Amino acid sequence: MKKWLHIVKYNVEESTYGGYQSQINPRITTYFTPLNISIKNLRALHIKKFYRSLMDDGLYGTTVHRYHAIIHKALNYAVKMDMLDSNPALKVDLPKKNHYKGAYYSLSEVQTLFSSVKNTIFELPILLAAFYGLRRSEVLGLRLDAIDFENKTLTIRHTVTESTIDNKRQILIKNSTKTKSSYRTLPLVDVIEKAIETSINLQQHYKKLCGSGYTTDYQDYLCKDEFGGLIKPGYISKKFQKILIANHFRIIRFHDLRHSCASLLIAEDVPLKDIQEWLGHSTLSTTADIYVHLDSKRKISSANKLAEKLTTELFSSSSS
Repeated sequence: MKKWLHIVKYNVEESTYGGYQSQINPRITTYFTPLNISIKNLRALHIKKFYRSLMDDGLYGTTVHRYHAIIHKALNYAVKMDMLDSNPALKVDLPKKNHYKGAYYSLSEVQTLFSSVKNTIFELPILLAAFYGLRRSEVLGLRLDAIDFENKTLTIRHTVTESTIDNKRQILIKNSTKTKSSYRTLPLVDVIEKAIETSINLQQHYKKLCGSGYTTDYQDYLCKDEFGGLIKPGYISKKFQKILIANHFRIIRFHDLRHSCASLLIAEDVPLKDIQEWLGHSTLSTTADIYVHLDSKRKISSANKLAEKLTTELFSSSSS
């Protein structure tokens, strides 16, 4: 596994490599090293027992699937290099995935949240996440050159992520999006344009206050801290929780603002296909899998309204 990790290091994204590394060290290494199994003697049963140990440690089925993916890839490489005749991971039955249903805010909760962060450095990030349903990496990666004030558009094409690589926490800045579908152009509405102007003015204010202590390394980025530095992904998530607690709001994750955006679109009868394009999902099935429960609630509400109407008319007919 370690040898394979070294080989793929320069063929995958840094964040992907960091994820592989965190899975191999320490869990895979810690489990398999004492067993002293050569790759030629590796069997499906050994891998199955490892997955069972992950479940015993309290990990979810979805997490086990992630470990399986990396083991499967590494053993495929071993087959390719004639180190194995076949991939034993193919014979292992996997546990069911745990489908996470994100929390989401109602329209009134979103509006109250906006009011609580108005004219702060957190106003723009929260607006972008809740209105456009942007991922955290897309929010923090938004740059001024992505805004077309003349044609009133906003293009998602930069990202800022965070990953542990070689035991060091690193900020990864990319001029690319998660997938091809994530690259998208959205309409620039007045409320977002005003928030962008507020953010720019705030940074000018902080620049004067900080003087030489203000960094100019990230001038084109819109979501920055008081010293001109990039807002780190981990920081915005933690700060978001503190904002909710301080204002006695219902606790959700920063990513749940994306779910809130989807729920509001569904409530307005926006088709799933349009929501897919708005959120930048690769496939319609991804959108459907995540938000079908929200759509179902809307259908139940419609069914209840219809039943109420039919019942009222039925009783009216009986009375007459």
